[in-house]
Parts: sequence; C-alpha cells; structure tokens
Amino acid sequence: IISMLIFGAVGIFAKYIHLSSAQIAWCLSLIGCLCLLLILLSRQHKNSRTECWRNRWLLFAASITLSGNWIFLFQAYKTTTIANAALSYYAAPIFVILASPLLFDEKLAPRKLFCVGIAFTGLCLILQNGTTVAEENSLEGMAYGLCAAAFYAALTVLNKYIHDLDGLTRTFCQLAGSAAILTAYLFITGEHVPVSLSSQDIL
Repeated sequence: IISMLIFGAVGIFAKYIHLSSAQIAWCLSLIGCLCLLLILLSRQHKNSRTECWRNRWLLFAASITLSGNWIFLFQAYKTTTIANAALSYYAAPIFVILASPLLFDEKLAPRKLFCVGIAFTGLCLILQNGTTVAEENSLEGMAYGLCAAAFYAALTVLNKYIHDLDGLTRTFCQLAGSAAILTAYLFITGEHVPVSLSSQDIL
C-alpha cells in the first residue's frame, strides 16, 4: 500500500513533463539508479555480485518489463486523464492473481475468483463512467494503461523468481538495466536528440 501511495504520485508530475514517455522513463531509471547507488555506497552494503550474476537473466528480463511498464504508463498519463490511466494500470494485481495458479501452483479458490470478478467489473464500471466525450483519446489512454499493467504484472512475477537478493540491490540492478535498455531504445528510435527543458520539467 505504501509503495502504491508513493508511485501513485508519479502521474501528477509526469503529466506536466514535456518529454516523450521513453525519455521520462529513461530519466527516472537513471536518477533512481544513481540515488540507490549512493545509498548502497554510504551503507557499505554487502557485496552481492555473485547473487546478481546468478540472477542475471531474470534481472535482465525484469529490466525489460520495467522499461515497458514505464513507457506505456507515461504514455497513458499523456493520452488520457491521470484517473483513467491509474485505474486501468491497477488492473495489474488482477493479472497476477489469474496467472498465479499456472506460475506458482497457487490454488485459485472460488471465493478469490469471485472477488477478482467483482474487482474487474468495478474497474470496468469506473472506467466507463469516467470516459466522456470531453476526455479526448480516453480509450487509447486506458489501453496504454492496461499494457503497462501487463508489464507490471510480469515484473511482479519475475521478482518472485529472483532469490538471495535484498530489495535495495534488486531494485538498483533493475533500474541500472532499465537505464541501459532505454538508452539503446532512445538511440534506435532517434529520441536521444537533446530537448530544451524548463525549470518545471527539471523539478
């Protein structure tokens, strides 16, 4: 709940940053990676190179899903309202619950399935109610939000398989990987061209 409260505030800021979705995602990855690196160094954190190398492919896959998650989420914020983008994005737990019997051999009891159905129905009703003619490209934005939710669900699943790494090191590795992947993505798409940033964008 705390992580959702913190991350939920991102949309308010991202809405007013005049960069592309991929550029915003790259900035977040790089800034987050550097901040966590400083924390790791200041704490003289235990060396986890062996564990990182052992989980390298899972960390790489997690970095890809994190990158896709952010690109689609910020595109949703830019295309529709923050409320519609956030609500469609929060379908991610539903995806994880539905996938858990196949991936984690967890039982999907009828009661849980009923609750998932109620949650999904409620989500659809809220989104439908929030979509008005005045909200331009709402359906497109919500589609981006659902794509972001799918990537976030995949990230959640991948993190379940990563072992022997604490949350700080794991997050640092994934942010560093995401920054590297998004750097390549920006050069491939030609979005690496420097843009003028206002003081508001920088803040």
